[in-house]
Amino acid sequence: MALAWTLGTVIGGLLHEKWLIVAVLLGIAFLAAAVISKGHIYCLLGALCCSAAAWSIKTAQIPSDDISNFASGKPVVVIGTVITDPDREEKRTSFRLRAESITKWGRTIRASGTAEVSVSTQKPGSHPPITNLQYGSRIRLRGRLQTPPEARNPGDFSYRAYLANQGVHALIRVANPADVQVLSSSSSGPKAAVLRIKNQWESVLRRHLPPAEAGMAEGLLFSRRSSLPQEVQDAFVTTGTVHLLSASGAHVAALACFLSLVLSPFGRRARKPAALVLMACLVGYGIMCGGRAAVARAVFMSCVFFGADLFDRQRDLFNTLCLSALVLLIANPRNVFDTSFQLSFAAVLGIALIGPVLSNSVNPWLEKAQNRLHPCMHRTASKIVDSLVISLSAQAGIAPVVAIYFGNISLISPIANLFAVPMAGIAVVSSMLLAVIGCVWSPLSAAFSPLVSAILQALSKGVVLFAAVPGAIVYCGTPPPEIVTAWYSLLMAVSKPWSEKRPNPAKKPN
Repeated sequence: MALAWTLGTVIGGLLHEKWLIVAVLLGIAFLAAAVISKGHIYCLLGALCCSAAAWSIKTAQIPSDDISNFASGKPVVVIGTVITDPDREEKRTSFRLRAESITKWGRTIRASGTAEVSVSTQKPGSHPPITNLQYGSRIRLRGRLQTPPEARNPGDFSYRAYLANQGVHALIRVANPADVQVLSSSSSGPKAAVLRIKNQWESVLRRHLPPAEAGMAEGLLFSRRSSLPQEVQDAFVTTGTVHLLSASGAHVAALACFLSLVLSPFGRRARKPAALVLMACLVGYGIMCGGRAAVARAVFMSCVFFGADLFDRQRDLFNTLCLSALVLLIANPRNVFDTSFQLSFAAVLGIALIGPVLSNSVNPWLEKAQNRLHPCMHRTASKIVDSLVISLSAQAGIAPVVAIYFGNISLISPIANLFAVPMAGIAVVSSMLLAVIGCVWSPLSAAFSPLVSAILQALSKGVVLFAAVPGAIVYCGTPPPEIVTAWYSLLMAVSKPWSEKRPNPAKKPN
């Protein structure tokens, strides 16, 4: 089902809107064939594929009153609501605005759609800062409305496609903070409350940590890299650990493990309430991170994983992965073309496919060494091997995607991730603890901050050392589709997921 829906979504994303009727008619035909054939699986999958294509084409259509249709590069006045937490950097403040109306050439017109707004603050102090701008604020602004720029060279990053995948088709450039007027700042609801907590945590981190470490903590926790030095960001790219600077599966996994440990004393009697609390915390963290595709995938999979306790169900990685793909693609079909979505699912798919194969190859060697090693050394070796297996299998899953979008492959990545992933998990949990403690009792957070600073420094310096290894990264260019198809076909052939034998609950063992 997931593969059929994904295939239909990809096909629909590549077709013009005039194909919508064709996709709908084909879906009806497949559904009729399924009824006639009494639910033949291929007919049902065909109907699902055509439905996904129709939904992808429909959601890609831009309404006639979308704000992007008025873009001409000329100054306009727009009234709308801030729908993201404003990202305040040294030279600019950026956020997303859901438009209500636009005034152009003295005429006010109702508008819809979302625009990416950038307010320039090139000269700090020359204009009063926008202090009361927050999620949910209703504002009036004056700026230049334009369409996002396309890639200048074939194969380069396309900012227009990046924003379009998120449903944004317009940019508004505001040269003067005084041109932004907050009409009302009232914001209520769970999301507004969660973002207020996030802002308090950020202020605690900036108050108790040095600027470099505070920037690292914000990058790890909330995917904000604006305060990180460029050489540190380049080191993360070279070592293939840049995913740690964007909230994703590693961050959610570290937080989930910590919360599970905190909630474990409640025992089996409170298992279901504890699962609900854990799921609520993970959803709140996903909101803090902006709900990007990678973190949405990780949060949803974690909720399904822990939600199995609520219904007394067994956990299954492939089912959880496929269900999360279905839900995210139904919510936004353009996710399938998002780089973070592809990298996130490719990494988990690599772990699910190649992880068991590598583990089965290494386990006999560990069992033979069990009698020769001290139990403590054997446990340590097992944990190191397990971490290396996860790192290698994840790299096997994402290698073609990385080569397609970035034209390089990091050879040092498996070893660097072996160090960086657990360190990043410790840094995420300790930074979050510092933020929580700072909101409750500031003196205790001041005593705890040197330890957190040391952990963040160790992570950044370790990644920089790995990046300095000669030959750490190889530039390979964009691979042709045949190579990518052959690579994933090889992974499927090696793992053989279709031949997995599941226990039959109706058959009792002898």
